[in-house]
Amino acid sequence: KMNTQFPEYKQLDLVKIAEEELNFWKENDIFEKSISSRDGQPPYVFYEGPPSANDLEGIRAIITRAGQYHYSDIEQAAIELKKLAE
Repeated sequence: KMNTQFPEYKQLDLVKIAEEELNFWKENDIFEKSISSRDGQPPYVFYEGPPSANDLEGIRAIITRAGQYHYSDIEQAAIELKKLAE
């Protein structure tokens, strides 16, 4: 039995919901915990793209997309994008 309570919204306000989720992640250091939980582990490769040209996504696609980027990789990508924009 799942004991988690989720908020019910009277009106769909995606901006408000996104802000609430972002605040929850910030207040609880969710991203930082997701990175630190893998300390000492080998890097997890994150494959992006369609699993095949003529097949629906299955569990194999979900597993390969469920990996985490390391924060340094994301930070480096942001730096490179900024340089390209200049």
